[in-house]
Amino acid sequence: MKTTTLLLLIVFTSCGGGSGAIGSGEGTHAADPDAKIALIAHMPSSSLDEWWKPTVLALKGRIDAVDLHKWGNAPDWKMTYLYEARAFLNANGMSDVEIWTGEDATHTGRPNSRPYQTLEDQARFLVKRICWSRANGLNKFFWSLIMDRYAFKGDTGSFFNSIGLIGDGEQNNEPEPGGVTDGFNARRNIYWAYKLLAEKTDSTVATELGEMSLTDEIAKRWGYEYRLKTDNRHVFILWTEGGNQALTFRVNTKSVHVIDMIDVNESGTFANEYNVVAVNGEVTISVGENPLMVIEN
Repeated sequence: MKTTTLLLLIVFTSCGGGSGAIGSGEGTHAADPDAKIALIAHMPSSSLDEWWKPTVLALKGRIDAVDLHKWGNAPDWKMTYLYEARAFLNANGMSDVEIWTGEDATHTGRPNSRPYQTLEDQARFLVKRICWSRANGLNKFFWSLIMDRYAFKGDTGSFFNSIGLIGDGEQNNEPEPGGVTDGFNARRNIYWAYKLLAEKTDSTVATELGEMSLTDEIAKRWGYEYRLKTDNRHVFILWTEGGNQALTFRVNTKSVHVIDMIDVNESGTFANEYNVVAVNGEVTISVGENPLMVIEN
């Protein structure tokens, strides 16, 4: 018999007034034990708001996930309060409660008083945000918008007008993807980076193996490893900040295929792809600010 799993989202803004939502959550679990119930829409700045922890404690045993919204400018790609949230859940007997981000984004162009960002800035943010966050406690990631809003809430300079994977080219001096002269309905670099990342690292197709040993925050280099479920080939995502670095790591095949995930035109053609031959079971690759996907051949 085919079953349907419900997803009930409940919103709290303080510790009070939550009994109705708690009751409906219990009813949902009773009706479908596989249902996922999430406490949604907390939007902390740099640390969790004071109401959040007692609210989560009041819902212990009744929720399956907590949702933390996080936007930001391109350099702010780390969700640093993931540490705090995961540690709190684990310390209070809720290690099985997942952490989701239900709205996550950065912009392109220059909405309102925010700094100008290129299409490449936006795409880098997404890859870094997803890979780093998954390795540090995030279970589910949702980008805020597939397509730009238009004059969100009447504001032609709104941040939400310029965060889509697909743009409208209408507001905030949004740049146009390569290969087109009109940004309307154009697939941005971020669209193709997200698609590639999902195809090779999503939990439905790959097992996350975690942070690579070469990762070093002080040296400003990061690497994350996955294993494809179909054939056990490994996939690596790598980037550096502050200049290119030659990174060496072990692989299980005679060669690897490298894709610059950011340098891509509107039709999805990646400009920089090449193979690297392994020497004594290792490859050395020059890595810079554009995240690279390295796939074992």
